[in-house]
Formats: sequence, C-alpha cells, structure tokens
Amino acid sequence: MMGDGESIAFARDLLDAFRRAGWNLPNLGFGQMFNPSAPPGLTFIVHSDAEIPPSATALMAWFSVAGIGGTYESDAANVVKGEFKLIVGYKP
Repeated sequence: MMGDGESIAFARDLLDAFRRAGWNLPNLGFGQMFNPSAPPGLTFIVHSDAEIPPSATALMAWFSVAGIGGTYESDAANVVKGEFKLIVGYKP
C-alpha cells in the first residue's frame, strides 16, 4: 500500500524470496497502490474464479501454513488467463 512502510517492507521481502526461487517477475516486479481498505495479508488477483492457476493455489496454501491469510479476486480485464497478480496488504 502506498506510503505504508510495513506493507512495502513485507512486499519487498516477498519479492526477494520469489526472485531467489527463480521467479521471473516483469519490470521491477513491484508497484504501489493507494487502497485504504486493503485487508491484511495477500490478495491474489486471477483472471477467473473458475480457473485459478495451480501456482496461485499452491502459493496460497503455503502462505496459509505460514499463518499469512489470503483471498482471491477475479479481474478478467487486467489479468492474463493462467497468471495472477499479488496484492500485499499489511503484515498480519
């Protein structure tokens, strides 16, 4: 979340972990947005609720084990089928 030091640090830690794991992230792989009502934890933005990518499902399960909750939202206009975007709220 824009201007929120805790969520920015959390996002950067995740970005570093993903890159170390070999993920190819576009551009900087990181951006900020203003959303005063963003929930804690993670929001996975997928193309369609009916077709959640296996990588998003696996990542959500791993985060759940680590005690970091997440939710799914769909946005067919801005997310390519088979991919997902991850919005990082503040650290739970």
